[in-house]
Amino acid sequence: GTPLHTAADANAVKAVAALLSPPCNADAELLMNNDTTALYLAAQHGYVEMVEALLANGAQPTPVMPMAAYRGDKFLQASGDQDPLASFVPNAEPGNGATPLHAAAENGHEKAALALI
Repeated sequence: GTPLHTAADANAVKAVAALLSPPCNADAELLMNNDTTALYLAAQHGYVEMVEALLANGAQPTPVMPMAAYRGDKFLQASGDQDPLASFVPNAEPGNGATPLHAAAENGHEKAALALI
């Protein structure tokens, strides 16, 4: 993972704020090797303050947006039978398109889930 992912996973809000600010200007949408964002990690652990900080700094609550930006239009074309827009829906089925909202809900983190909707 990246320093941003490590800090988000550890609930180090001040470190994330520093990484997202100048001169670092880390990308809040940066994906790890498994296509996980820092927001997903924070939501998975129920770190409400971290979720709010990441959202305030440009993190998107759905994985389609960063993947589409990262991989370009070819991602949307390659989705085949899987509807890439399904992850825009808060109650879409988890799986390859699992969102931070899914992670928060599956782990019983109501406050983190509410921060995402």
